[in-house]
Formats: sequence, structure tokens, C-alpha cells
Amino acid sequence: MEATNLKQKYRHTLEQIYAVVELTKVLEHLEPQESGNRIICICPACGQRRAFAYKDRKIIQCNRVKSCGYRATILQFVAGKEHPRGECFKKAVAHLADLAGLPRPETTSAVLDQQWRQR
Repeated sequence: MEATNLKQKYRHTLEQIYAVVELTKVLEHLEPQESGNRIICICPACGQRRAFAYKDRKIIQCNRVKSCGYRATILQFVAGKEHPRGECFKKAVAHLADLAGLPRPETTSAVLDQQWRQR
């Protein structure tokens, strides 16, 4: 399946996940600390406590723009790739669903397939 079709097929699931997932759970091993509407944590690229994520945007980025410049969506962060595709994409979505307390996409794949065909 083409990467774009895969992302479209999982779009609804990702929207549900992003609506409820707690970033502190996603970033747990980066020692997250809440600070107002942001979460401060260790940057996964440079290792310094200069990364942050806004709670409502689901993007993590390093504040050291000129030195590091790390920036990724939580899907990219969980997948460990800038452009997750195929099984890597599916595993990242499944992991995020687990963290959000939602059913994994493969448990609802028949429903997703039916919705996809109706478009």
C-alpha cells in the first residue's frame, strides 16, 4: 500500500489518538516536566534538557535551533523516522494507541477497511 494511502486510512485513528494521548507518557524516557502549556524534556537528538512540546500541538522540538534543530511530530518521534512508512508507521500508530488507551488499529482494521472503501 502506498504511504499516502496508509496515512489516509489511519487518519481518523490518529486524530482520535492525538485528541487524548498524554505527551508526558509519550516522552516518558526523556524525563518530561510540565511547565504551563508546554512540556520540557531531554532532546532525543542532542541529549540536552532543551526540548519542548506544546501540549496542544503534538510536536517535539529542540530549543537549540542553530546547534541541534531537532523537530518531529510525536508519530515521527515514536517511529524513530522522519518519514515512517509501512510496518514502521503501523507499529508507531499502535504504540500511540496503547499510550492513549485506545484500541490498536489492527483490532479495528475491518471497520477501517469498510470506512476506507466507502469513500
